[in-house]
Amino acid sequence: MADLMQRWTDAMRAERWEQAWALSEEGLQARDPATRDDPSLPYHLRWVWDGRPYDRRDVLVRCYHGLGDTLQFARYLPLLAGRAASVTLEVQPRLIPLLQDLPGISGFIPFDPARPAPPSQCDIEITELPFALRTPPGALPTPYLRTARAALPARTLGICYSAGE
Repeated sequence: MADLMQRWTDAMRAERWEQAWALSEEGLQARDPATRDDPSLPYHLRWVWDGRPYDRRDVLVRCYHGLGDTLQFARYLPLLAGRAASVTLEVQPRLIPLLQDLPGISGFIPFDPARPAPPSQCDIEITELPFALRTPPGALPTPYLRTARAALPARTLGICYSAGE
């Protein structure tokens, strides 16, 4: 599996999308259905999409990774919403105000590790969307998020020196 991941990483970095999607498909086919959304694993190591079709279905997009991953992959949500019957986003509560204006999102469920949302017709983890939609990052419009400017005193400078939740 490590070799597959390295080949996938190499293909993605080289922007060889078709090769990356083929490797993702290989990884999807190798998954053991018994380990789907395995509660013994930390959320960021779980997989939830089993390849089932999402067109005209109710889709639950789970945001099991960090805040940055959710923000990075949120650009795919309007594309998914154009194909699904509905898209509900199970997301970190702090991001709901930022994501609430994305087009096509039917609803939000604040992600609570102690009480995850029940399965939908089709569940997918947000980081799986590029593969599921077979769409490279550059094919999507930017900017895709909007927010009001923070009310800060004049001549204020902000620096981020650490990342994470």
